[in-house]
Amino acid sequence: MAVAILTMTSERAGVVDFLGPFMRSRWSILINHPPVASKAFKIYEPFDVYTWLFTCVCIGLTGLVLYLLNYYSPFSAWNMRLPGAISDEVSFVENMWFAMRSMLLQRESVLALHTNQQG
Repeated sequence: MAVAILTMTSERAGVVDFLGPFMRSRWSILINHPPVASKAFKIYEPFDVYTWLFTCVCIGLTGLVLYLLNYYSPFSAWNMRLPGAISDEVSFVENMWFAMRSMLLQRESVLALHTNQQG
């Protein structure tokens, strides 16, 4: 049996049986706690507002460029009138959604139509 001022750690608790605090002190320290932010927006904390804004602008520009390339390209399956081609290839909304999915690393639900088929 011993009496000492020790900090309870997991390593010490494996060797020694602690009883816990035997006396409470009336002395206390007043500190100002920072305001608690909403947990709904914690995901946005790692980056600055301008970084998120620039990321959104880049996704929008990527979707716009993809739309323009698909719409005006003579080699797209839709413009070549290939069987099995769907209008989603030249859709602005679909190209914006593709850019967003690429940023979020989501799988593509519809496989692209390949024009070069060997076999």
